[in-house]
Amino acid sequence: MENSQDRVILRRTGAIIILLGIVQFIVGMATAPKGTLNFQVLGILIGSAIAFGNMRVVSVVRWLACLGLLSGALIILGEILVLPAGLHAAQFRFVPGVVLMHYGGELLVLALSFYVFLQLGRPQVLAARAAAGRKQRDMRIPFVLGGLLGLAAAGFDAKMLNGEEATKARREVAARVGTGFEYFTTGVNVKHSTSFSGSKTFVQARVQAWNDRELREYPVQWEE
Repeated sequence: MENSQDRVILRRTGAIIILLGIVQFIVGMATAPKGTLNFQVLGILIGSAIAFGNMRVVSVVRWLACLGLLSGALIILGEILVLPAGLHAAQFRFVPGVVLMHYGGELLVLALSFYVFLQLGRPQVLAARAAAGRKQRDMRIPFVLGGLLGLAAAGFDAKMLNGEEATKARREVAARVGTGFEYFTTGVNVKHSTSFSGSKTFVQARVQAWNDRELREYPVQWEE
């Protein structure tokens, strides 16, 4: 049983994910800001679950991998579409490494989700699941659900980056820096806090300014 075909597939798949998870962990620690730790262990945990988990765990991992397929693709597409074409061109011109690492990482996660979904859906694994008493899952459910989640996430992102806070941040930077640049808000974080003195709202944003010669980024924050 330990050397059955389904176990060979699961251990090989899990080992690949674990190895990539170790790379992710090393890169995360190496690129963490000075004085901080960045523990990226999700890949190691998922790989271990595939390699050593029972068929119930394998079934859950495959379901989640399917959930991430369409949602991940739509989120990446939303990120691309929400930014102005001029900003994309400036990013590729001035910080190509950052752009390639960002989108490359997201595409790698998407590819790994597809790989895990295929491997955990191979006939040998499905037969072993059935023998273990696990019912066959309808993969259309997580696929469609992932699509809805992806659309919601992309829509929320587009709304935030074109909303009132984003517009205010962009105008503040434009007033500070002046003409000669185009501006777009690439990140908005709104935090609400409540205390005995009342409730407060803090807004943090990132605005990128670009022209034919350079690309800049400005942090902006205020209390409402």
